[in-house]
Amino acid sequence: MEDAALEATSSAATSSAEFDFAQFRRWYNQAGTPVLQLERHWDAAGGTLTLTARQHTPHPRAAPQAAPGAAPGPGAGGPGRRGRACAPGGESELEAAARSLPPRWGQLSRLLVVDQAEQRFVLTGLEHQPHPPALSLLRRFSTPVRLEVERSSEELLHLLAHDSEPVARWDAGQTLLRRALIERAAGGPNEPLEEGLVAGFERILRDGLLSEANRSVLLDLPGLAELEAEAAEPDPPALFAAQLALERRFGSELAEPLLEALPRCTPQWDLPWPQGVGDRMLTATIWAWRAAAGEGAAIAAAAAAVEGPSMTLARAGLRALQPLEHPAREQALAAFYARWQDKPVILDAWFALEASAPLADGLERVQRLLEHPRFDPAAPNSVRAVLGGLAGNPPVFHAADGSGYRFMAARIAELDRRNPITASRLAKVFSRWQSYGAARGAAQRAALEQLADERLSTNTREVVEQCLGTEPQR
Repeated sequence: MEDAALEATSSAATSSAEFDFAQFRRWYNQAGTPVLQLERHWDAAGGTLTLTARQHTPHPRAAPQAAPGAAPGPGAGGPGRRGRACAPGGESELEAAARSLPPRWGQLSRLLVVDQAEQRFVLTGLEHQPHPPALSLLRRFSTPVRLEVERSSEELLHLLAHDSEPVARWDAGQTLLRRALIERAAGGPNEPLEEGLVAGFERILRDGLLSEANRSVLLDLPGLAELEAEAAEPDPPALFAAQLALERRFGSELAEPLLEALPRCTPQWDLPWPQGVGDRMLTATIWAWRAAAGEGAAIAAAAAAVEGPSMTLARAGLRALQPLEHPAREQALAAFYARWQDKPVILDAWFALEASAPLADGLERVQRLLEHPRFDPAAPNSVRAVLGGLAGNPPVFHAADGSGYRFMAARIAELDRRNPITASRLAKVFSRWQSYGAARGAAQRAALEQLADERLSTNTREVVEQCLGTEPQR
């Protein structure tokens, strides 16, 4: 049924008689996410761009020699073209997008079907220029692959500022933000890159063609898990500090366009879902960035939202205040607790926020939460709110002295005696201990060994032994 629907959609959408849907079905059904590697060679004198595409599927369940499938591949030019099944009129739409960009980056769009393990595409007739055309790839989430391609920060900044396709624009911005955050965490800010991001975000905030929902997504910073996965030897506290510092910079240097955007959002705050979603999302970003920059009006607005009718905005206000050591933060959390203390499902959000507060007394706060009269140790959601909040608190959980790891291991051992299933799931917070470098990895391994010395349930022991890389005890 699913394959039939895909084939019918493809037949209606594609204008290429050469597209082999049987081969696409193999690519679609094969286990694992394909990796698409793209290399380019630019002949400036001839105006010729050569793209070499290679695909493979690295997955333990994939065949050793996984057969190549057929997938819409990357197009090229300025903005180039990330492939998708050709929609009616797709080529003219893409050509219009290309013409909207500054000409120095080239103006060509193509749909390239990648259906072999290795292929070469030669695109001719491009403008003669010193550097290759910008590549705007996998537009509209056209092809679910992991793309590997070298693109300079200058090229990505150009796409962030000018690309007409929101997905490609978002992808460029996320790549740049990951680079900026990892570099800042590793030693210091990359000034040209961060200045380019400020300029690109200013353009996004003032782009009249974007919806507020698209605008908010384009401004969203990558999460810590994503940064850890990309960093060679992740330092979670340093990455977290880099996130806060970049938000502070954006909140300060983009103050004018952020304050211009807020009045556009305010009238839509009270609209029922799904109306007003984008406006509330963008408001959350504005509050977070301006509060990080120390702007009093944003801090006051975020705190006031806790008393308002919108739960979305109340949580957005609390998240904006979360990293601040400010009286407004304590007052807002107290107001939220007073309002929702008799609603356990909502109160779990308060427990999670308190447990994830990146403050010096973090472990003492978590211990007080575990002893709180409203905390239910028998409720898995409450346990996950507190201990999961701790695991998501980089300065506290990943403290250099290992105190956060030891505290978590002790709490998991206690939990295992009354709820082995929840305990075994929480024990997986240590599953990546080998990726954190020698000192932090050794501290996490010591916490795992601390757990292994306890009388554990079968479920939790299996997880612990798997994390340690030893055979589970039977």
